[in-house]
Amino acid sequence: MVLALAKARPVWQIMFSTHHTDVGLLYLVFSLLAMFIGGAMAIALRVELFAP
Repeated sequence: MVLALAKARPVWQIMFSTHHTDVGLLYLVFSLLAMFIGGAMAIALRVELFAP
């Protein structure tokens, strides 16, 4: 069985969608983005405080 790939949609169409799969994907992407930004800020703070 061969599965066809879905046509690519513009980012704005996904961002403003109310479909549950799109909302779940956005939740996952933005939570990972927030985790990486928070981790980078925590590392930057620890580096700054390493040598007073």
